[in-house]
Amino acid sequence: MNLEISLKTQNVRSFNLSENGLYSMKKKVQAVMFEGDDILCLTNTQIGRNRRVIEREFLLGGATPYEIFTNSSASDSKGVLIAVKMRANIQIVDMIKDDEDRILLLKIVKDNETITVGSIYDDNRNTTRVLTKLEELLGKIDAKQGVIIGGDYNVIVNPQLDQYGYVNQHQRTKAVKHHTDWDNTGTLIDIYRKKHKKGNAITYVPDTEHNRETPKLGRRLDKFLVTEDLNKSRYYSVQLGYLTLFETLMLKYP
Repeated sequence: MNLEISLKTQNVRSFNLSENGLYSMKKKVQAVMFEGDDILCLTNTQIGRNRRVIEREFLLGGATPYEIFTNSSASDSKGVLIAVKMRANIQIVDMIKDDEDRILLLKIVKDNETITVGSIYDDNRNTTRVLTKLEELLGKIDAKQGVIIGGDYNVIVNPQLDQYGYVNQHQRTKAVKHHTDWDNTGTLIDIYRKKHKKGNAITYVPDTEHNRETPKLGRRLDKFLVTEDLNKSRYYSVQLGYLTLFETLMLKYP
């Protein structure tokens, strides 16, 4: 494989204009585009009927234009979006999504390599319904290898490393088992945890924490899962975002 691609996943906490206003939405869009990654996998977008306004902002609001693909029909909950940098020479060859505003998959071609990129926003109930649906959609799009799924998985797989400052447990035992099974079989691997065995980076800080640079509470809910064949990337980093925390992933082959 000969491929170089950068991706970001981030929970944007709503692009809903009625709740946050046009100014707030523009600031969020500018923030997620700021680093100029090739692909943005965004969750909790809550776009509803505002797609055209948000699409315009992704095209004209930053240093480089992005084309957006959405699964976000409600304006008050859920929603996922994938933004593709138009100068990144990426071709979209297929797309599939669920009917609950939680999963969006794109099959793309970059550098003559075909991969599947997804955005997922799992719920926080003790169920594997969304994860099972993801497996179903990957099967329908015939994506067995070259898969990168970014998003907010709303799960703490390792209570000692994936969170700090919390006394209570994140009780999604069924989802934890599903993620563990994926990892053990190489189906979908938490690439951060593979490369940082004892890492304790976080991507979520509650609003009660006013010092977001050194918070006392935090969890790693946003992450990238990849298939076994992509588990040899040469670079991986977690960074602090402008408005919220996010994960970035850089894959370079060979």
